[in-house]
Amino acid sequence: MARKNLVDRLILAEQELEAAKAKFVKLQKESADRIARLALKSGLPTLGLTDDQIKAEFDSIVAKHRKGGTS
Repeated sequence: MARKNLVDRLILAEQELEAAKAKFVKLQKESADRIARLALKSGLPTLGLTDDQIKAEFDSIVAKHRKGGTS
């Protein structure tokens, strides 16, 4: 089988990149949906916190676990 020419390989690479981007967006949405479900189950919306306060709490959780804290 002959090797594809450069243009065909570039087109294929671009298609693969677009497919990977779409998969990444889908996984981000699934992750966001998961976090939202957990927030609802925990009663987070009833606390009346601002977006900045909630983000600060998430940042704290991330920092704690990135430093090798409890998993």
